Amino acid sequence: MAHRKPRRAKRRPVAALHKHASGATAVHVDVGNGSQVVACDNLRVLITKQDGAWLAQGLEIDYAIDGDSIPDVKTRFQTGLAMTIESNLRVNGHIRELLRTAPQEIWAEYFDAKNTLHRFTHSQVMVAQLQQHLPFDQILFVEAKDKVA
Repeated sequence: MAHRKPRRAKRRPVAALHKHASGATAVHVDVGNGSQVVACDNLRVLITKQDGAWLAQGLEIDYAIDGDSIPDVKTRFQTGLAMTIESNLRVNGHIRELLRTAPQEIWAEYFDAKNTLHRFTHSQVMVAQLQQHLPFDQILFVEAKDKVA
């Protein structure tokens, strides 16, 4: 009689949806095997010029970065937010700590009429394949042979 290995039950993806009253959403899906999907939609971002640098400040996610120009700061915001999301996934396994709103004074500045031209809405989807360990499986180990006398 052949012995069969018990079948492992397939793990279902685990999803978490975070909604803000403003309409912004963040969705995190843990697909399994280290694969994670994060989607952020309708995040509001205020861009201001302070001390000669452009500053992009998220409202629904309290994340900020500076840059040399408006296009530069938008690109840096997108790249930096993706790196911050990946870091939160790697360290915490989720993005809950990231979902903190900006301080009230930033919100007030966002709704100030003088900042009308420097507001934008940001959305992005990120798929991360997180590694639990360094990729040492790519190292070729060669054993030394005994010398023949």
